[in-house]
Amino acid sequence: MRRDKKQDCKVSSVVIEDQTLRDGIQNEAKILSVEEKLEIWMMLLNAGVTRAQVASFVNPRKVPQMANASEFVGRLIERGYRNFSVLVLNQRGLERAISAGCKRVEISISASDTHSRRNAGMSRDEAIRAMEKMVITAKRAGLFIRAGVQCAFGCRYEGKIAEEVVLDIVKRELDLGADEVALADTTGMGNPLQVQELSAKVLELSGNRPVFLHLHDTEGKGLANAFAALEVGVRHFDATVAGTGGCPFITGALGNVAMEDLVFMLEQMGIATGVDFDSIVKCARFVRQLFGKNFPGRMSMIYDQLKQYGYSTPG
Repeated sequence: MRRDKKQDCKVSSVVIEDQTLRDGIQNEAKILSVEEKLEIWMMLLNAGVTRAQVASFVNPRKVPQMANASEFVGRLIERGYRNFSVLVLNQRGLERAISAGCKRVEISISASDTHSRRNAGMSRDEAIRAMEKMVITAKRAGLFIRAGVQCAFGCRYEGKIAEEVVLDIVKRELDLGADEVALADTTGMGNPLQVQELSAKVLELSGNRPVFLHLHDTEGKGLANAFAALEVGVRHFDATVAGTGGCPFITGALGNVAMEDLVFMLEQMGIATGVDFDSIVKCARFVRQLFGKNFPGRMSMIYDQLKQYGYSTPG
């Protein structure tokens, strides 16, 4: 059942979580040092980013970018930063996150059995059972828990994922006490109507607990999907600067919705993001320079033209 769009379209602000330092870099060949990650972190803070996912505690042989996750998290904690999260996929990763001093974790499993086996080394059913144990452990440790569902809108290996599968996982996560949930379009296959229909059902299940959308832009529908989600009441989104990102275990999976593109669109619509557009473009350009390559984000590429021809920028 869709919500009353006239009421839902009256949006004053949204929350955007930056995932550049986790999803954004995990698929890149160049390994960033802790100092380089700290430089990105400071640029994100200076741009007004208040939430960020900064690492994943996974097998460093499979995701080398995360080999220095514990050191990086430790440096953040030493500097007094706490409002960041990390991703964990199994009990070992959760234990490492707790040992590192993390207070916020995302416990994420895939709605696709094939992707689950490739990404986490477990079948979907095994991952669900492992997730239940992880949430219980995290709750006992006093952690804030974001529970994620990967491939919620489709899988390159299996095609369409039944809504019932996604909703069952979400319900399990909420019943276990997750503080918020996240639906990930990991492969970028989702379309606006599909995003509306599934998001509306998850919002009904979640009650007052936030529902985040993690949208990849593989097929160029990321911003359209974000707008569609706004219409049914979603107010929480993930993004990465420059549109970095992609899953190492999905061939052809491209980056997330670009932070600068999402901020530009929303601010033009009169929806506050709390993120300074000019500063986030600066960060996106820095990331491009670090990796020595272009990424899909549009607004950081045409920023000079915007200024040159006097087009107004939001903020």
